[in-house]
Amino acid sequence: MGKDARDSLAHIGKEARDSLVARSGRKHTKNIGWAPYFVSALASKADLAESNMIMAALDVIAHVSIWIIALIFEAMVFSEADNMRKANPSDTRTWPFATASLVMFIIPASVIIISFVAHIFNIVESTPDSFLPFLTAVVEGGLQVSILFTLVCMLYTVGVNTATPAWRDYTITLLVMKTMAASLVNANVRRSLNMNHHNEHQGDSPL
Repeated sequence: MGKDARDSLAHIGKEARDSLVARSGRKHTKNIGWAPYFVSALASKADLAESNMIMAALDVIAHVSIWIIALIFEAMVFSEADNMRKANPSDTRTWPFATASLVMFIIPASVIIISFVAHIFNIVESTPDSFLPFLTAVVEGGLQVSILFTLVCMLYTVGVNTATPAWRDYTITLLVMKTMAASLVNANVRRSLNMNHHNEHQGDSPL
């Protein structure tokens, strides 16, 4: 009976190892697209990107374009804040907020750029399973904090004589672009997680 029990346990262990190997192989099947999942859920999967190439390309271009526009207006807002700080009479109240807004925007933008390049060159895989949650939090949280500082810049100069019309236009446009960028990141993260959840259920379902 002792030998039979050991044989039975060995058989169960072998089946468990085989099952883990099969699952591991299925999870590591290269279905990695050409863009990180938080940039485009559609382009993050190779099969979806190939079957919907035009839509995937448009999705990535639209997302990247909004970030580029936001970065341009971020620099313009910072430049205007610096000009107001140096003007006579000077207004130094907006400069710290504009600086904080710029820094907190550059941080998530840098994470996206670096992860995009690393993803394209297969240095790392920017997928929901492999990407560090900390970095995802840096992208989403940093962008939200930057939006808050931009909102403070816009509201702080309401009725202030030293604020130029260009400053108000820049801050409003920047706030809109950042809000759209944050919405796109959140939408792609949710879509990617939903796709992974759906695929896992399909993979685990009996054939």
